[in-house]
Amino acid sequence: MKTPRFIPFLLLALLCCIPRSVHADDVYIDEELLDAKKIQEEENLGEKSRIVRLYIFIAVRSGQGFEAYAARGDRDLDKDGKKAIEQPNNLAEYDHFAKIERDLQFDGAEHICFITALPYFETLFKKENLKDPFEKGDVLEIPAKTTAKDNNKLIGIKTLAIMSSTGANLGIERYIAFYNKSTVTENKPVLDKDGKPVKDEAGKDKVEQISKVVISSYGLIEITMVDA
Repeated sequence: MKTPRFIPFLLLALLCCIPRSVHADDVYIDEELLDAKKIQEEENLGEKSRIVRLYIFIAVRSGQGFEAYAARGDRDLDKDGKKAIEQPNNLAEYDHFAKIERDLQFDGAEHICFITALPYFETLFKKENLKDPFEKGDVLEIPAKTTAKDNNKLIGIKTLAIMSSTGANLGIERYIAFYNKSTVTENKPVLDKDGKPVKDEAGKDKVEQISKVVISSYGLIEITMVDA
């Protein structure tokens, strides 16, 4: 696990104000990705290791752009008795901080995420006076690919070792990039050979329905685990 300690995320697009209830039932993140026990087993960590920091960034499609949300795992913004780490798909636990005007589209079952910043990180961890780990210009490359369970989900994981000055392994930093796809239907005007709208029998412009796959949401998770 001696990978260079890189750290930022490509701020791909920023969104407008959507009522959080609109996305109340959406699943952006597989909750098992935040399962401390599972991470312990995958990384051969001690049984007493624990998550000491969790950062989540989610961008949710809104028209041709996205709404940007961020959360830290130990907060309970909606005061329902459950923290963000317990319900990562509840946007009521997130700060909505930006509108991403730029679209994001790609084809295929693989995509490379280049992390160059952790959006809104310093605001979330202002009390601890933590800086964006990528502020010095580092870049972390994470290949993401479709999961065995769902072809509409792409996930990429990269784990970095946290080493002491003497070379002892203190824990890990795990970065997870994720993308969710969905099929949408759009109405496209029917045009004649001259590029003019074709009329139907009622004199209205004809349209045809076109289905296409879009990125419905994407995001980044940073998990820090250390031995207790």
